[in-house]
Amino acid sequence: PYNLSSAEAEMNALADLAAAGKIRSVGISNFNPARMRRAQAALQKRGLSIATNQMRYSLVDRTIERDGTLETARELGITVTASTPLGSGLLTGRYHKNPELLKSKSFYWRGTMRRKLEPSRPLIAALEELAQKYHATPAQVALNWVIWFNGDDVVTIPGASSVKQASDNAGALRFRLTSDEL
Repeated sequence: PYNLSSAEAEMNALADLAAAGKIRSVGISNFNPARMRRAQAALQKRGLSIATNQMRYSLVDRTIERDGTLETARELGITVTASTPLGSGLLTGRYHKNPELLKSKSFYWRGTMRRKLEPSRPLIAALEELAQKYHATPAQVALNWVIWFNGDDVVTIPGASSVKQASDNAGALRFRLTSDEL
């Protein structure tokens, strides 16, 4: 909805870059099913394919499962790259334990997060229970879910603002949730 150009024009420009050797693959971001289909069709006319569609996806935002995005990506052979897999920090549980941390955030972000705290408490409790079982953190369990729930159809890019956060995120790979836990 925010694009000023058509999917076809964008994909033709990216195909030109690929032909010039400037890029090796094409990724898109936040394309809904219809726009994804149009983009893929335009690229295929040029002998290319979309590699990935970056979308918000986590245990607290599973919209792509309901709106056809994930299904369309699978059908077209496009990997979904899950952004905000920790729900903007909500799935770490730190704001549930210490709501005072919200004071350092922007007014808009703080208000959005406050509205999500109470409804997400049961989910955080479940993540904490699994975290104890796996000697992990709730965030690592949440990332593990994103990594394994959809197999190779979804990959993730957890954000990290420090080396410690990056290391903690990598800890999500130390274990694998069972199919029942997923």
